[in-house]
Amino acid sequence: MKPQSAMPVIRQARAEDALKIINLYHEIYEGNYPDSLMSDFAGLRRVLSSKEYCWVIAENDADLAGSVVYRVDPVNLISKVFGAAVRPEYRGHNLTEKLMQAGYDLLRSAGQSSVDVVYATTRTVAPAPQKLTANLGYRKLGIFPNVHKTDEYETHALTALFSPQALEKRFTDFKLHPKIAPLFEIVRGECQLPPLQISNVTARAPHPPHSALKIELETIAAPRFVGHRFHDERMSIHEHHWFFPFQEPNILLTTPDQRVEVFAYYSKIDNHCALIGIRDLQGLGYVNIFTHACKALK
Repeated sequence: MKPQSAMPVIRQARAEDALKIINLYHEIYEGNYPDSLMSDFAGLRRVLSSKEYCWVIAENDADLAGSVVYRVDPVNLISKVFGAAVRPEYRGHNLTEKLMQAGYDLLRSAGQSSVDVVYATTRTVAPAPQKLTANLGYRKLGIFPNVHKTDEYETHALTALFSPQALEKRFTDFKLHPKIAPLFEIVRGECQLPPLQISNVTARAPHPPHSALKIELETIAAPRFVGHRFHDERMSIHEHHWFFPFQEPNILLTTPDQRVEVFAYYSKIDNHCALIGIRDLQGLGYVNIFTHACKALK
């Protein structure tokens, strides 16, 4: 371990920092970091030159002491902050908090102050990450059980930082489904929101008449092809069929005639999979497609 000297300088990362960033994450996580971007030299160089990312590093004598990443979706006005990593000898000086604040300030100075929401997931195996986000004004919104694996599978908390504009622009002219109401009450307490009306829905909506039809799905594991097809077809995917922002699909589940396609991101490191979007030209519905996709993925 290199002895700590002066506190590091915080700045935005450049493409030429890619190798130092990879070394930082490899040394801290011993090759177990679940995001493959932190080990992909060519991909990382592209990301560091992209306007969709704001990557912030702490540098001391040409060595990196820490790193935090913001990814921005200017269309939907949201951002995700992730990838916080600080070398052990620099911990205890609020460096992660300073990196996150510097990244947020850079977003605002770059003309992206219209971003309404920044969200983050924090590890629950220790209280420090939740305290850090709370200090920065993030609200606690929920928990994901067993979402990622470093040494073992961990539970992560969902937190978000809302701008005043975000809460002012909320849709309120609808009634909540009663199954969602308890979750909304948690968020309402965190964000000091007014109550919403609850729908009197009692009966379960029937499945489409063809929901029992068997779907034959084949898997295409060709990341560059899948990514290209997703971006090519995204405009034809109805917006509520495209979800999980900031993930790029690397596998495709498709019927032979390509009338049903399921785009997914699969992490080989921790066997974690996220469904990114669905293209359904047969109108088979979520339930049937999800059921067959999960079987195919298993």
